[in-house]
Amino acid sequence: MAAQAAVEDEQVRRPTCWCCGNTFDEQDLSRLGSHPEVGVCAGCAQWLHRRARSTADARRSTHSASGVDRGAIVADLTACGDDLRHLLAAATPAGLRARTNGTRWSNDQLLFHMVFGFLVVRRLLPLVRLLSSLPPWVGRAFALLLDAGRVPFHWINYAGSCAGALVFNRVRMGWLCDRTIDHLVASLEQEPEQRLVRGMPFPTSWDPYFEPFMSLADVYAYPVLHFAHHRAQLTLTV
Repeated sequence: MAAQAAVEDEQVRRPTCWCCGNTFDEQDLSRLGSHPEVGVCAGCAQWLHRRARSTADARRSTHSASGVDRGAIVADLTACGDDLRHLLAAATPAGLRARTNGTRWSNDQLLFHMVFGFLVVRRLLPLVRLLSSLPPWVGRAFALLLDAGRVPFHWINYAGSCAGALVFNRVRMGWLCDRTIDHLVASLEQEPEQRLVRGMPFPTSWDPYFEPFMSLADVYAYPVLHFAHHRAQLTLTV
């Protein structure tokens, strides 16, 4: 018993990979320069690199020579809503309470956080429309200000999803996501083409899918990347 306890205590003390959640020796983890508290193993570092390249390719294909492919963005947003409804319908109470892979959230808390990504974009759109029409230095200054507040943001980001899961059960969560995606789709279809290609600097320390500069079309596409990233961390059996 003592030996088993010692092994378990050693596993607790060993650092974990931010992505897969497995434990490693410190020398086997790569620390992110902007976030030294975040470490990833070699396998996940390769996956993140491939993901970053595929994300960049997807963004380039979305912005074709003839303009923004609204249909592709709408299809991705709609697919996320369909997938969330499937997850919520198939999840058991025990499954929702279970821990996720690589985060401190439970499955229901992470599901709300995935929905929250769509809510954030809905609130971001007016800000991006405004700042993209102002002199570039305004957007740069705003992004620097947000980067400076990354520590309280990450704490609020974590605690907010914990609280949100207490308020929104699976029925309310699905309704909220459907309503938000419907709004995003309707808004995207009404955006003038010239506005979609304008953008502003973003705080890259807030989210791995925030680029130094994002157009309004990129912002519409962002919650799909956010959803897919966290979808892989769920431990639900469906």
